[in-house]
Amino acid sequence: MHTTFTEGGAPPPFVRRENGAEAVLSVSQPKATSMAGSAGDERFKVVIYACVAGNANPERAISECREYAETFGWTITHEICDNTGLLPPQGRDGLATALDLVQAKAVGAVLTAYRSMISPRHEEFDEVAAEVEKRGGFLCVQEAPRRNTIPTGR
Repeated sequence: MHTTFTEGGAPPPFVRRENGAEAVLSVSQPKATSMAGSAGDERFKVVIYACVAGNANPERAISECREYAETFGWTITHEICDNTGLLPPQGRDGLATALDLVQAKAVGAVLTAYRSMISPRHEEFDEVAAEVEKRGGFLCVQEAPRRNTIPTGR
């Protein structure tokens, strides 16, 4: 099932899956930022995708992706979050929307914070990466190095 947008570009707060279950889908368009350069500069466009369980807050992961995209001078066209937890990738409406954006050439890549936001299973992750490439883009994982919070002894 694919997400339908209203005229103003806002998605519905819930989407109904083919099996009748409802899921929360969050899609937003970040504020435009001005960059140095001529008006004819076309920057590489990406969609940020996050998937979290239930009512978990995806803001940290999305913020890390924003910083990563900024490092490369990429334009973020959409930020999509599925609140579906462990649902397989092919059952996620937000991920389907991100793939559709790649196919429509609206973006060149799907940017996510962690591999596990696509799938903790290698085969599922590889299938999604192959699907993104088949549609003309690439899947980029911004896996930031984890900070060691365990004190080290002397």
